[in-house]
Amino acid sequence: MAEREFAQRGFAGASLRRIGEQAGVSQAVIHYHFGSKEGLFQEIFLHRGRAIADERTTRLLRLRRERRKLTVEEIVRTFLQPAIDMKRDPDGAAFIRLQARMHTEPEEIGNVLRRQVFDVSTRLYVDALAEVLPQIPKPTLYFRMIFSVGAYLYAISDAHRLDEVSQGASDARDFDRLLDELVTYLGAGFSVPVRKSPPAARGHRSR
Repeated sequence: MAEREFAQRGFAGASLRRIGEQAGVSQAVIHYHFGSKEGLFQEIFLHRGRAIADERTTRLLRLRRERRKLTVEEIVRTFLQPAIDMKRDPDGAAFIRLQARMHTEPEEIGNVLRRQVFDVSTRLYVDALAEVLPQIPKPTLYFRMIFSVGAYLYAISDAHRLDEVSQGASDARDFDRLLDELVTYLGAGFSVPVRKSPPAARGHRSR
């Protein structure tokens, strides 16, 4: 209940009264267990977010044990799979929407929670990518990882743009197809050679 309220209305717009009514409990009970609306929001994000991050770490470690040499697409698929799997569940889907709109939440909430939940596992994946893409500087891989997170969150956040733009030809609810397309697209993005910066123009000074 609370996940869907926060996902639909954001932290600022969510109401403990509505959450309590939907859950069949009083606001006093919510305050007793979570202390405040912020406490409830944090508990939801930590619970679901850690489930994704822990599963990513587990899958990556298993992949390392099973494969002598990893591929970029294997790493990307392993990173994305836990979020896609959570999206299949209605309550999990609400969390994915909540996660996608975190950048609109107050920084003191969003930044702290993202760092607390996702930073460690994300760095593990960048390390794995750096091993299979030694020609790509690590700072560039971090850029590409952040671009990838933005792309996959938008793709699975129920924005419905895929269905609208394609006029129904592409279905964002086909999660297997969505995962395959994301893996192909993001894998290519990670792998593209770094473009050399053009030499500075000579003989010209800014005026």
